[in-house]
Amino acid sequence: MIAELGQLLVNLVNVVPDGLVLFFPSYAYEEAVFQKLKADGMIKKIEEKKQFFREPRSSDEAADVLRKYSEKILGDLARAKSEQPAADTLPKASRRGAVLSCVMGGKLSEGINFSDHLGRCVVAVGLPYPPPQDPLLREKMAHLSTKYGTKAAGEEFYESSCMKLVNQSIGRAVRHSGDYAAILLVDLRYGRPKTLARLPEWIRGSTVHHPSFGPAFQALRAFFVARLAQAT
Repeated sequence: MIAELGQLLVNLVNVVPDGLVLFFPSYAYEEAVFQKLKADGMIKKIEEKKQFFREPRSSDEAADVLRKYSEKILGDLARAKSEQPAADTLPKASRRGAVLSCVMGGKLSEGINFSDHLGRCVVAVGLPYPPPQDPLLREKMAHLSTKYGTKAAGEEFYESSCMKLVNQSIGRAVRHSGDYAAILLVDLRYGRPKTLARLPEWIRGSTVHHPSFGPAFQALRAFFVARLAQAT
């Protein structure tokens, strides 16, 4: 799974212009993925195209990481415009920018806008379900099930708690009518009707399911080629 994710990211940095934002379900999983990709040489391959930043646990450090991420993207963009005033193309655009690895429900998933060049692609990896053994969660689910006379009430709360974090994260991009971004939901469970139904309507209405990466990558590349062409 992690090796496949690494190959996905290596491919993505070849077609995504400017900013690429990743969201993981927990700090522990983000750390495990990063260490595995680093050991396998994937981070090095990614950084041949885009600098890799990670969200720290500290709020003070998170602000500094976000600043450096933004400066890298906007600085690259300014240099590209001054050095190559001709029409932008995908090969040129994908060679600039940065990757920011974040956590759903973390410091950078709420109240931060990755609009325009800061978030041309958002990748949500997995689903941030709360630990089912958490005593407070179990108590809340039991209370709701008792209150409404059905176990489904507690299960609904469990699902909604997860999708609230997902929607907060993927909603960080596309902040105005002239903005655009690709959103990748990397988990088979996103294809479940009950999960799709909890996505925002503006995302749900344009969701396309690709059974394999090949067609998805072709569609993604075509999306960015078309967008860059419109901007010229």
